[in-house]
Order: sequence, then C-alpha cells, then structure tokens
Amino acid sequence: MAASWMVWAPEVGRVSSIAAQRKVGADEAVVAFLSALRAKSPSTADHSERVARYAAALTLALDLPYSQVRHLERCALLHDMGKIGIDEAILDKPGALTDAEWQAIKTHPELGAEILRSCSALESVLPAVALHHERYDGKGYPYGIAGGDLPLEARIISVCDAYDSMTADRPYRRGVESTEAARRLEQGAGTQFDPALVDIFVNQVLPALSDGIVKAS
Repeated sequence: MAASWMVWAPEVGRVSSIAAQRKVGADEAVVAFLSALRAKSPSTADHSERVARYAAALTLALDLPYSQVRHLERCALLHDMGKIGIDEAILDKPGALTDAEWQAIKTHPELGAEILRSCSALESVLPAVALHHERYDGKGYPYGIAGGDLPLEARIISVCDAYDSMTADRPYRRGVESTEAARRLEQGAGTQFDPALVDIFVNQVLPALSDGIVKAS
C-alpha cells in the first residue's frame, strides 16, 4: 500500500493545492477529487456516483432540506476517496483477499478523510468519509462507534454503499438482484445498519426508483 500511495500522492497533492489556491467551492472540489479517483480506479468512481444517487434519494425520502441532499451527494461521491491510496492489485483482485490485503482495504476511510482534509471547502464531508464503515451495533471500523453516536450522513451512506456493493458486479463475483440485496439489508437492520433508514430505503426509495417516481441522478 505504501508504494501505491507514493505513486499517487503527487497527483492528490496537485489537486489539493489547486483547491487551496483557487479557494474553490465544494462542488468544484468534489469534481477535482473524483477525477483523480477515476484516474486511479474507474470502477470505484462509478460506484461512488451510484451511491451518491441512492443517498440523494434516501435523503429526499427523509424530507430533509435540499441543502442536505446536496451535502449527502458530496459525502457519497467522496466516501471511497481513500482507495486512491490502495494498490490496484488489491482493488481489482479477482479472488478472495488475504488478511494483509483486507487490512489495507480497511485503511481507506481514515486515509480518505486525511486526503480531503487539505481542502477547507470539504470539511463537512470528513465525518461521513471517515465513518461510513462503522456499524449500528458498534462492531464496524475504524473506531467502533455505534448507533446514534454516528452522524446521519455516515448511516445513510452505509446503507447505500452496501446496497450498491451487493448489486454491482465485481471481478470476483456477480452482483445479486435488487430484491436479494434488499433482503440482506433488512437482515442487517439493527446490527450493521440503522433500522429506520433500511425501512425507508427498502420500502420507499427502491420502489420509487424502480417506478421512475424519483430520479436517482
């Protein structure tokens, strides 16, 4: 992982420097960072864009202000930014990860927050980026934070990230059907996921997206 980070650090540094010098807004900074991530891992960037669409739809279903919808989109677009520091051989491995490779993957939430911290316009996304792999029961990583102590943004992204990860094809497996992914979300409600958010996502967001009532973009 260290070698990969050394390769990509100059590119991330350039993006961060440009953001600081131009004092760009949050949306411009998201575009710059996401472009750097896409250059490293197109599949990760595509995943992030899908998660952002789901997160925006879930936030709308919660009847939160539009500013919160935009905020959740930014958080979701950047939630996997830390994977820019993970070796492509691990990210795209067509088989099971070794323990060492899994430990490398688990560094990406903190690494992502550290990368994004260089841009003041994105300060508000840092908690969601750092905590999106925490669990509702406190058995997640990197800090073991549980339940209501987790920010809403992290709890929303956790549900949307898991859904897209289950339904998307990966080098080592085919994605599952939406109904099966929804069943697994419900199975994890109260342990891995916020049960209230799972209920809304499964019973309101997914049907609305399927029927075209809510656009996921």
